[in-house]
Amino acid sequence: MIRGYLGLARRRALQVATALAAGMLLAGTGAVQAQADANPLVERLFRAYFLEGQNVGDRSVLVDIAGICGLDARVVQEMLSGDDLVSDVEAEIRMAQEMGVQGVPFFIRAGKNLPLTCTEVLVRLKRAPSIYAKDGAPPNHVRMRISPDVTLALGATAVSPTDESQSAPMEMQASHHPGAGEMDAYERVLGDALHGEQTLFAREDYVEEAWRIVDPVLAAPPPVHAYAPGTWGPAEAAGVAPPLGWHDPRA
Repeated sequence: MIRGYLGLARRRALQVATALAAGMLLAGTGAVQAQADANPLVERLFRAYFLEGQNVGDRSVLVDIAGICGLDARVVQEMLSGDDLVSDVEAEIRMAQEMGVQGVPFFIRAGKNLPLTCTEVLVRLKRAPSIYAKDGAPPNHVRMRISPDVTLALGATAVSPTDESQSAPMEMQASHHPGAGEMDAYERVLGDALHGEQTLFAREDYVEEAWRIVDPVLAAPPPVHAYAPGTWGPAEAAGVAPPLGWHDPRA
């Protein structure tokens, strides 16, 4: 389920965030499917745009990417030069925009008996400032911990205080630790339910969409991979990790 849903999300994100030509290349892979699997093409476009900053609206760039993935450059060039796929791609772009997709892929990891119990969101920005490219600086980030405590952190590459020619990743954070008199999450939900406040509860259309995604998995469940208690999950989780790997929250 995770791999299939991420693949769909990434394809939608690419079609919205990039030029029409990139969407045409993805839509047209069915015509050359015998030459290469479409998944490597989606992954390569995803990496080229979000990590390498390439202009995937440039047809020459798309032809090069297609060649890396084993597609025939001449066939791809002809496909991108025609108008047969434009209406289909534009329809998918409109659908993605109506869904609220804005070109930011997201990855979710959840489990039981992990090293740390918390709910945390990490937003990795597209790439580090070019001035630090030679140092291999990690991308800047925004980190939000929702529970059990509340934390907002900004991560960035900063000049070393002892050597201006060197840089190092730094993080500035502000935290709020719930006091004894504050309601926890379950208290608030139960209180809202008693008072008829629906803000924190799922709407009907959200529930139906969730079941639409989950139902095929329940009908044909994927294999279950065991992992040791107190670890961050099975080794197979690396196969569906973000390009820079999973983020492991710290206490």
